[in-house]
Amino acid sequence: TVFSMEGNLAPLKDLCDLADRYELIMIVDEAHATGILGPNGAGAVTELGLCQRIPIRIGTLSKAIGSQGGFVTGSQTLIDYLWNHARTQMFSTGLSPMACGAALAAIHKMKSDSSARETLTKHIGIISQTLQGQGISIINHPQIPIIPIILNTVEKTMQAAQLLKAAGFIVAAIRPPTVPHNLARIRVSLSAVHQTEDILALAETLSHILKKL
Repeated sequence: TVFSMEGNLAPLKDLCDLADRYELIMIVDEAHATGILGPNGAGAVTELGLCQRIPIRIGTLSKAIGSQGGFVTGSQTLIDYLWNHARTQMFSTGLSPMACGAALAAIHKMKSDSSARETLTKHIGIISQTLQGQGISIINHPQIPIIPIILNTVEKTMQAAQLLKAAGFIVAAIRPPTVPHNLARIRVSLSAVHQTEDILALAETLSHILKKL
């Protein structure tokens, strides 16, 4: 639902229309939307009101939820089938009770307290407006904390990431084959636990580094 390299949202309604036309089953991956979008952080499908049109959702417990493992949601028939026929399920080691407990605690927190999502949205707005105000071209969605800055060449991307690290900021350098050739980028990933002063310092440092490249 959310593309990890650009933070853009899939056109889910249009895809559902196509699925209906050709009698297909929609399966969506909510890995980068869980805990971020939708009421109670339930994801993009809920955000867009498409729960009745998308019967299978998969995702991870290791990003916004902060634990380990993943999930599949669907009908009881689907779940029973996967328990009894999915080889990757049957031959995988089960999650530890601690990982399951941590995931459940995080989900309960997401459902009962929206303050982290509100803080994250505020952070996204701050860095987006600051970078754009300094003439830096970015791709971003106002609710998605993935902000890529396209630098085109691998050399510039690696240099920017190294300079940011030296300044105290860990920002991922994304290059081929993860993204197409000539679209290498640094990818800023925000968290609700970041402080406003950290985000402003990152934006200032980024601006300074990009002007030198």
